[in-house]
Amino acid sequence: MVPGGFDLGHGVVREILDRRILVCPTVNHHARAATGRLPWPVRREQLRVMLAAGVEIVPGSDAGIPHTSHRMYPRPLDFYTDLGLTPADVVGLATRRAAEALHCGHVTGTLTAGRSADLIAVHGDPIQDLHTLTTPILVMAAGHLRHLHATPHAEEDIHP
Repeated sequence: MVPGGFDLGHGVVREILDRRILVCPTVNHHARAATGRLPWPVRREQLRVMLAAGVEIVPGSDAGIPHTSHRMYPRPLDFYTDLGLTPADVVGLATRRAAEALHCGHVTGTLTAGRSADLIAVHGDPIQDLHTLTTPILVMAAGHLRHLHATPHAEEDIHP
């Protein structure tokens, strides 16, 4: 690792693979900014090299730091499509694979009987358009309603 990013020289990718290290790059809403210590085109290429080599990646954002709240997590998910991943791949990485990486895949990460009912509802299809994830109309955590965004059709959204 180097300040502002990482250097893939000297067998770093091979070492990551050999040690079975899961990489969680910080890709937040500032990632494509022209400023910064490591320009997005360089970071994007490094991430592409790792993906092509088979390195496992889970989306990360450093949520919780100033100017990067937890609710902003979905915004940069589309950056991963810059790496050649499909929106479906990205949703899988951000849910199922992230839960597995945190050793809680037996509790959350998929909508499966017996697991925690953690989900969001959005207008549209995130598998087609990841931006739909940025404006949830309903958020449930452990089966409890945590957020309901009042839209003109909110009642219809919940009770069709």
